[in-house]
Amino acid sequence: MKFISLLTVILFSFAFSESLHAASVAKVKGRKILIKAEGTDLEVGKVFYIISENGKKRGLVKIRAVKGSKAIGIISKKSKAQKGWTLRKRVRKISKQRKRKRKDDEYDPRSAVKSIAVGAVGGINSGSMTVSKIGQDPPGFHEASLSGMGFNFKGLIDYKLFNAVWFRGMVGMESLTLEDPSGPKKCGTQTTGFTKSCIVEISYATVDLHARYVFGLSSFRPWVGGGINLLFPISSTSTALKEDSIETANTFVGAAGFDYHMSPNWMLPVAVEYNYFPASDTVSASFIAARFGIAYKF
Repeated sequence: MKFISLLTVILFSFAFSESLHAASVAKVKGRKILIKAEGTDLEVGKVFYIISENGKKRGLVKIRAVKGSKAIGIISKKSKAQKGWTLRKRVRKISKQRKRKRKDDEYDPRSAVKSIAVGAVGGINSGSMTVSKIGQDPPGFHEASLSGMGFNFKGLIDYKLFNAVWFRGMVGMESLTLEDPSGPKKCGTQTTGFTKSCIVEISYATVDLHARYVFGLSSFRPWVGGGINLLFPISSTSTALKEDSIETANTFVGAAGFDYHMSPNWMLPVAVEYNYFPASDTVSASFIAARFGIAYKF
């Protein structure tokens, strides 16, 4: 019995304290009501529920003016108010779908619907080449291994085929500068003699055709892909290859990277490619290219 009495006192005290701090309707005139509040946070623009004596919601009121502990409110259409009724703050519940949408807003969902991007990329490459049976080999010589660095610069266009599948095309220039670091001078021709260092320097005009699978629709979008690069030589110098053997070529490409969408219209593309030349009887070659740049989305 003592416990029940104590519980009753606590509940009564809580209800009484709440009533002291509740906002109530002091006067009603048309759609305007005078609100009396003690300890309630009344601010212009806030919306409250109108609560009848039996605890049911009877409508909404929006605060239009506040002075001290009193305020003027305008009730909405089809709402009712009577003197003595109380007000309760309106708290809107956000649905899971809206929460998800708000989270997506942080990652700029507008960029997800862009279907075309154009820009430019540039970077460096690291290549290797093995050449055997060079010209008419001098006695004891059969192979040279070359390696080195080059650079690239290309224009870029992205086109959305599906939400996760994109086409990327690039047109530009790729240079390869390779040499045999082993030391002995063993390249040349039968006329000049095999007295030169083994080098291959080629600048290509390129057309790259790639398909990419893009993960997610956030601002950071990793991807994997592949395709083919067409290479058209525009200048070359070589002691390891015959000049007439340097002609149009192609590479098979495996690639990975990411696009960072920093705004609705701009992104930063980054990619790493492995390019493999189809091998011949005397030459095998490949290179890894790193590219980064900027693009504008339409």
